[in-house]
Amino acid sequence: MKINKSLELLIVGVALLTVVLMLSSISGAAPAQNASNIGYVDMEKLQNELPDYQRLQSFVKDKDAEFKAFQNYVITQHQNALKAIKEKADQEKAGKSAEEQANIDKRYNEEAQKKTDETKAQLEQKRDELVKALDAQKKVVDEKVRKLISAVAEEKKLSVVLDKGAVLYGGTDITALVIEKGKKEANADKK
Repeated sequence: MKINKSLELLIVGVALLTVVLMLSSISGAAPAQNASNIGYVDMEKLQNELPDYQRLQSFVKDKDAEFKAFQNYVITQHQNALKAIKEKADQEKAGKSAEEQANIDKRYNEEAQKKTDETKAQLEQKRDELVKALDAQKKVVDEKVRKLISAVAEEKKLSVVLDKGAVLYGGTDITALVIEKGKKEANADKK
């Protein structure tokens, strides 16, 4: 009976020790070194200073200018086509009865609407084409920047890198290092 009592105390002691160890690990009593394994970057600063983002911004401006030029051309063509449709309708209506003129107007309005729909479709197709090109370019740049951040994080032995806006306290700012590495790679690519 005395052995059973000792065995019970031993089991209770081990159970209490296990609970204490579990609670200390859950409550955040992690070693202080883990706090220094978190880094952050200022994405806004990266977007303003990294050569890849600067090229992307230039690409966006070029595509925007391309779309505006295309849009102006298509709209001018559309306006000329509508003017021609109206002139043709006016010529055809000359000397006709009111009922015949209404039928002519209806037919030419349908033709004008068809032309308007075609113009809208052209503009939407061009816009979609440009959006795809922009998305593809942005994806390439984002992947390259992600690799830059990962490389710097590995050098600094960081396990996590967050956006500056997500960090309330602590962490290591690696923004300048990422920019420096990005500029070095851009210069190496030029050579």
